[in-house]
This record gives sequence, C-alpha cells and structure tokens, in this order.
Amino acid sequence: MAAAKSTRRRRAKDGPEPSGELQDRIEAERRRLQKASAVLLALVYSSSQGLDSEQAGDVAGVALDLIEQAILALDAVELRKAR
Repeated sequence: MAAAKSTRRRRAKDGPEPSGELQDRIEAERRRLQKASAVLLALVYSSSQGLDSEQAGDVAGVALDLIEQAILALDAVELRKAR
C-alpha cells in the first residue's frame, strides 16, 4: 500500500500542469467550499447561542447546497466540457 501511495504522489508531481482555465475552475470551487466551511463554522458557534432547530436546518441546507454545487462542478465530465 505504501508503494501505491508513493507512485500516486510521483505521478501527481510529474504529470502535466492543468490548463489555466482548469485551474480557474478548480479555484472557483475551492472558494465555494470555503464558503460552505464558513457557513458550517457559523452554525457551530451559533448553536451554543440558542439557535433553534429550524434556523439550524436552514443554515445546514445552505452549506449542503454549496458543497453539492462544488461536487457537481468538479465532476470529471463537467471539467472536460470546459475544455
């Protein structure tokens, strides 16, 4: 198993650099995931301040939507469409 990880890392370093457009798409999705992370962090902090369950559900739903959008956008088929 260690050999497989080592090979995987080596290929990633030696592989071709992603195109500028692909890098831009990846960075956009990273920002979307960072927003989802911030929403979830706010949920954690506000839960100790008496946030009711309906509000918490709404906040979690926003984070879930952001994450689902990023997952869909990072799908290999979607990334190929951009080329």
